Amino acid sequence: MQQFIEFANQLVDSSAGVIRKYFRNLDKIETKSDASPVTIADREAESVLRNIIKSQYPEHGIHGEEFGIENPDAEYQWIIDPIDGTISFMSGRPTFGTMIGLLQNGTPILGIIDQPINHERWIAAKGEGLIFNGKKASVRKCKNLKSATISTTAPEYYNSHGLAKLHKLRDESAHILYGGDCYLYALVACGQLDIALDSGLKPHDFLPIIPIIKEAGGQITDWQGNELDKNSKGDVIVSGDERVHQEAISIIK
Repeated sequence: MQQFIEFANQLVDSSAGVIRKYFRNLDKIETKSDASPVTIADREAESVLRNIIKSQYPEHGIHGEEFGIENPDAEYQWIIDPIDGTISFMSGRPTFGTMIGLLQNGTPILGIIDQPINHERWIAAKGEGLIFNGKKASVRKCKNLKSATISTTAPEYYNSHGLAKLHKLRDESAHILYGGDCYLYALVACGQLDIALDSGLKPHDFLPIIPIIKEAGGQITDWQGNELDKNSKGDVIVSGDERVHQEAISIIK
């Protein structure tokens, strides 16, 4: 496992240089077929990551946001989201992140979130705990939902049914924070937030987060309380405290 940890760190070291080069220095922004924005930084960073993986582990599979899937039947699959939070990136706000995950036979065994502008990095491998900027980190306890700070990327990403659930959860909690994409989940993992949730995420949005949250001692499930896998619908909730997680699930289930 240690070789994969070291390799994952090398990967985001390489992509970070690309992303910093374009941060607040973009000439244009394109729109993909799903109406989401994409930049040269997204594509160039993913290309760099793919080339390094194929050079070091040619037998491994790759599932990237921008360029699709290669070797889908391989035992090991690298999940790449070069810039999770492209809108934040293109707006010059450093609350996006590069996410990389590693699956073994479909099970997430390693995850990394890298914020290249703030020089913040969360990395976790199965059985190894969470490391945040070189030190062990963990979730925080929270006595109940009434005292919890919850967070989500944006209410516009919810359908009307999901939005009603979000509002109910907001009304039962102490505070709500909007905006942050993967950065919100990283903050739960290192004990700064109590809950993060989003609706309709894709596998590259949540698979790398699973080891990070679990190794930090937190809870990560779908809105029904089920374990996540690559076939999950993408309604994701993360909590630092198991009791608060169950309270939240009882509201949104």
